[in-house]
Amino acid sequence: MMSAMTPHPRRTLLRAALFGAAGTASGTVLSACTTFTEGLDFAGKTIHPLTTYAMSGLGNTERDYASSCPTAELGEGLAVRGEEVADAQPAVEAWLRRIGLLPR
Repeated sequence: MMSAMTPHPRRTLLRAALFGAAGTASGTVLSACTTFTEGLDFAGKTIHPLTTYAMSGLGNTERDYASSCPTAELGEGLAVRGEEVADAQPAVEAWLRRIGLLPR
C-alpha cells in the first residue's frame, strides 16, 4: 500500500520532455492515451506529440493533449506516415535535434 508520502509510480517516470507517442484514429489521439495522461500532473513538463498516421498527420493530437494535460506545455510534434516508418530515421533524428534531445 502506498502512503501519502510515496510518489505514484507513473509520476516518478516524468521528466522535463515527454513524448505523447500513439497512433491516431481519424486524427484523434486514442482514448487509452488521453485517459492515461488525464490523472497525471504535467506542470513544468513539455509534451512532444509523436504519431503514426494514414491520412491525418498530427490531426487533433495537439488539441487532445492540451485537453488531457492542461498544465503541460506542448512542444513541436512529429507525424510519420505508417507506410514510411521503416525509412523515418532521418526525419526522427532531425526532429529530435530541433527539439534539443539530440546534439546538432
